[in-house]
Amino acid sequence: MAKYLTIDIGNSSAKAAAWADGRMVGDPVWGALRPDDVRGLCARVGGVFDFAAVCSVSDDPSGLLREAASVSRRCLEVGTSTPLPIDISAYASTLGADRIAALAAVAGMCPGREALVVDCGTAITFDRLSASGIFLGGNISPGVGMRLRALHAFTKRLPEVESGTSAPMWALTTADAMRSGALHGAIAEIEYFARQCPPGTAVAITGGRASSIASMLSFKPEIADAALVLRGLKYIIEYNEDK
Repeated sequence: MAKYLTIDIGNSSAKAAAWADGRMVGDPVWGALRPDDVRGLCARVGGVFDFAAVCSVSDDPSGLLREAASVSRRCLEVGTSTPLPIDISAYASTLGADRIAALAAVAGMCPGREALVVDCGTAITFDRLSASGIFLGGNISPGVGMRLRALHAFTKRLPEVESGTSAPMWALTTADAMRSGALHGAIAEIEYFARQCPPGTAVAITGGRASSIASMLSFKPEIADAALVLRGLKYIIEYNEDK
């Protein structure tokens, strides 16, 4: 029974999951992860992991990568030079490891389908994949929380506002007006980019806001999964297992 560990270190938080025989064991661990959390995942599968994969878009002050290597027979830090089940060679500069993993997940979950992957995190990323697994390009824009912080930081009187998970379309307070502009603006952006893709494109929504964003769209995404990057890391492990 193959045992895997996957860790996604984001800008604001990290998440990790243990896998046994291709299935996630329990729920992912979220938040400001520490080495103890990794050891707890190790305990879930009853011993050392056969393979770990880690992706990071920020520094790792808590040493999660080092801890992953210490509890795994083999550990892979995913990047553009990693052998991948998708072709990202068209990208002219460094493609974020989280974006790579999310694309790998959709390629494995929706084989033979063109895909649009939307990651609603600190930033919102949009990435397209061809039906044959070739990266077609992407976009990056500010996330909902970042939009609200920018409104506060770059104006004299707009308040500091928490984003929340919903907002009225037409607000009657300044705070709600800011939430509405940030949240519904992000929704409109997702719908616009989805319309630029061919009919039949599989749209996947991930990130901390995956479920709430998906529920507000005018169409039903093929996938709405906050753990999509962790699933993609699992596919990357399987691709590299015999290499």
